[in-house]
Amino acid sequence: MASSTGIDRNCTFRPNDACATVEVAPGGQFLIDPCCNSTFDFSGIPTSGPSRRNLIQYNTTRSGSLLYVEN
Repeated sequence: MASSTGIDRNCTFRPNDACATVEVAPGGQFLIDPCCNSTFDFSGIPTSGPSRRNLIQYNTTRSGSLLYVEN
């Protein structure tokens, strides 16, 4: 079994906003919430914008074709 960390796509600045979804920025260099313009590195750490909290991390384990996500 291989394990790694997954990150939540919900922005931590205003998580209840309907548009608060983090996505890979054009060019693939970082993650961005186009709603508030917060940016994050691929570990979920904020790098610019109003968000000051890390994206929530989850432990993941892959077994064959299955991916398990644990809180």
